[in-house]
Amino acid sequence: MDFLNQTVNFKCFDGADMTTYIATPKSEGPRPAIIIVHEAWGLNEQIKGVANRFAQHGFVGVAPHLFSRDKDLTEQAIEKAMMRMWQIPPEKRGDPATVQALMASLPEDERKIMNFFFTGRENAEKAMVQDLLRCINYVKTLEAIDGKRLGLA
Repeated sequence: MDFLNQTVNFKCFDGADMTTYIATPKSEGPRPAIIIVHEAWGLNEQIKGVANRFAQHGFVGVAPHLFSRDKDLTEQAIEKAMMRMWQIPPEKRGDPATVQALMASLPEDERKIMNFFFTGRENAEKAMVQDLLRCINYVKTLEAIDGKRLGLA
């Protein structure tokens, strides 16, 4: 099935802009929608491909970029920072002294990313849940979507 795609912005719960990729089947009438939640790498080509595949099967694929409010959280920056963590032997990754030594050795931009995923994770997850709820409300307003038929993937 043919589809159209677009990138849109809407407001997060705190007023920040949320970038969202939407793939819509070229068909008449409202369609069921799937909200695709990305992994740690953010909204990347692989996640857009998942949205596209849903659209090819008649669903509207909606992929919000949950890291939109922090422009430093790009796929490349996250990978670069995480590579440092993966260099620590698995048995030492839970050792506070080892992790503190790693954090002290990182440049500021990489330290910020590591803090986001480790020490700031709880607050980040709370914000992402609120953003997902906002995304659901936004999606329900779209003409192409049957607001009663939503799913998460």
